[in-house]
Amino acid sequence: MALLIRTAEFRAAAVRVALTSRLPPRQVAAELGAEFSALNHWVLEDHRNPEKPIAQTDTERELAALPRENRLLRE
Repeated sequence: MALLIRTAEFRAAAVRVALTSRLPPRQVAAELGAEFSALNHWVLEDHRNPEKPIAQTDTERELAALPRENRLLRE
């Protein structure tokens, strides 16, 4: 079996799908062509680093930045 290198964007999308869909994680991994253990590892990484999750969308990043921006504007 060939080793596939997954981009950060692919991993982020896979984690997002795994966390937001109602599908079992094994099915998500199979449909994305990823190993279940890899998807599980990516999800665990996402949970271990709540300040910088890999599944964060642009909108989520903007929302996370708003309190800091508000603080700067109030100063």
